[in-house]
Amino acid sequence: MNTSVKNQSYHINHFSISVPLDYSDQNSQNIDIHLEEITYKDNKENNLPYLVYIQGGPGFERPQIENISGWLDIALKSYKVLLFDQRGTGKSYPITNKLIQKIDTNKQLAFLSNFRADSIVRDLEAIREKLNVKQWALLGQSFGGFCIMTYLSHYPDSIIKAFVTGGIPPIDIHPDDVYRATFKKTKEKNKQFFNKYPDLQKKVQCIANFIQNNEVKLPNGQLFTVEQFQIAGMYLGQEGGAQKLHEIIDDGYNYLRANSLLSDAFLNEMLSIQVFQTNPLYIILHEAIYCEGFASNWSAESVRNSLEEFNFKVGSPFYFTGEMVFPWMLSQMKMLKHFEGVGNQIAQKNNWKHLYDINQLKNNKVPVAAFVYKEDMYVDYELSQQTIQHIANLTQIVHSSYEHNAIKIHGKEIFEALEKI
Repeated sequence: MNTSVKNQSYHINHFSISVPLDYSDQNSQNIDIHLEEITYKDNKENNLPYLVYIQGGPGFERPQIENISGWLDIALKSYKVLLFDQRGTGKSYPITNKLIQKIDTNKQLAFLSNFRADSIVRDLEAIREKLNVKQWALLGQSFGGFCIMTYLSHYPDSIIKAFVTGGIPPIDIHPDDVYRATFKKTKEKNKQFFNKYPDLQKKVQCIANFIQNNEVKLPNGQLFTVEQFQIAGMYLGQEGGAQKLHEIIDDGYNYLRANSLLSDAFLNEMLSIQVFQTNPLYIILHEAIYCEGFASNWSAESVRNSLEEFNFKVGSPFYFTGEMVFPWMLSQMKMLKHFEGVGNQIAQKNNWKHLYDINQLKNNKVPVAAFVYKEDMYVDYELSQQTIQHIANLTQIVHSSYEHNAIKIHGKEIFEALEKI
């Protein structure tokens, strides 16, 4: 498949490249990886290098390009930009509720094990070779940065340079330690939030009490629980998210007080937060991205159970959770129920391949420029610093106030700063 979209200033070429589903199986079926090549028309005939953007996640497709702005506008002056849907997302053999039902339950674990960063990087190598590109540059946001470290570990000669935003992974660290760190930051974000909006603590407790004592259904018919309400805390790790969450709670509380029920608007907001219902790899592989030779055993749930404040009780302060996944998501969320069995198998899997080669990273010769956020609630700053100590030829810019999604809001400034390194 090859289609083109033309604009007055830029050109987008859509195409697909076939790759093996399982790189360890010579007889593996093939899947198609969907890509977009974007160029400014003025540069179309120029021999510019490629810059591959690796999306955050895991389990999310490439960003939709509605206009050329932010980091992309700057990048297109020096690169041909390649966006792609990672395997299992978007138009690249998407993993869905319907697809998993077609796969034998005894084969689901092996099947879904093919969708981690190691396979994503192999896909990029296959794409690079089929495009006859000797080397290219990489830009990775969040999980995309994790993929870059896997790429640098195994195929450094394919990379001219690499840019990472909010995505320096913890390496050789058990998920329990990762979640202890992220729960600590999430607790800080809760305190900042409720200090900024002191009237909201009683309001969220009122909403939580109502949910706990009544049968509340989301617009998709799913039973709404306090645990699901708590994951709205993902807003606290985004720029502008605290204000957004404040407005949602305020409106929800006011309607509840006036009508003794939660509004459709509030419940629709709560459902919209659960984007991973249509992107299940986020739940299924979220903890596995930290695993190298050991099992996660639902690490975030284990850590949460040791932190009393995150387990809501009537009369106690309410705390939102953050970017964590929990086993109850697979039993409670309507479109994830068919993943419950294999989700538990993945949590118990203890023979994951190593994603990183620490010796290779210590001797890395590829220039790496990283933007790291002290306030990052999703990728812990301190754990990132531990990793950075072991990566040669990496220069970092530390920002004291940007949040995890800064590339979406301050992309122009961030990419310009990274390019100058």
